[in-house]
Amino acid sequence: MVKNNAWNFDATYTTGDLLYASSTSELSKLGIGSTGEYLTIAAGLPDWASVSGGSQSSQTFSLFSECDPGYSGDQNGFTSILFTGTQSPDSGHPGVIALSTGTSSSGTSSLSYFYGTVLNNGTYSLDIVAKIPTLSTSAQRFNAYIGFFDTYPVVNGCYFYYRDNVNSGRWQIKNTSASTTTTASTTTTVDTDWHKFSVRVNADASSVAYYIDDVQVSNSPITTNIPTTIVACGFAIDKDVGTTARTLLGDYVQLDIALTSARS
Repeated sequence: MVKNNAWNFDATYTTGDLLYASSTSELSKLGIGSTGEYLTIAAGLPDWASVSGGSQSSQTFSLFSECDPGYSGDQNGFTSILFTGTQSPDSGHPGVIALSTGTSSSGTSSLSYFYGTVLNNGTYSLDIVAKIPTLSTSAQRFNAYIGFFDTYPVVNGCYFYYRDNVNSGRWQIKNTSASTTTTASTTTTVDTDWHKFSVRVNADASSVAYYIDDVQVSNSPITTNIPTTIVACGFAIDKDVGTTARTLLGDYVQLDIALTSARS
């Protein structure tokens, strides 16, 4: 040991060592931990520990079309497109899914992933990047849903909701369990830009927080009517008035799950 004033320094180190004060006058080192371990406190000093109990799962469904530019195909109410023709290219979103209501005044279209999700036994973090190119109006009115839901009208879900004559054209957030809904009105006005919509369910499914572009919206979280049955992740649009097609665009859906208890 080499003493410099009141501090003692260990002269031998290994790559990854961490230095910490083990007393008011001495520095000690903590060797590098193993992959998957995290830094914690034991007996008042830094230490490494293994993650216990839970496991992590992450699923991403990218909606980038695996096709030649200019391809456009319709199937079951949605169109997979690489922007072409009269639609402007978007370098940040080169391929998307476009849900269309078609020309029916009651047209519907939805896209969902990870069906079989049950919001318990861990934290659930859902991110969906989406865009409404043309807003709902009294002449061409529609409903838009983004988040967790089973069907629509939603029976079970945690989701963002939009309709032009509801909440003055601002987003609402909703928890629905067995068709009973808790609704909170946000102060965020719906626009025609791309946004990331995030839904965060805590570990015991007692609270659901909602974010747009990583900023928690007003009146979030919601702590009631959190569904306990199977839901999926996705987005949907349905028409109420008018025969001009309206669309809802989606770029990607990502779901991260940190289980409280490991899979058996």
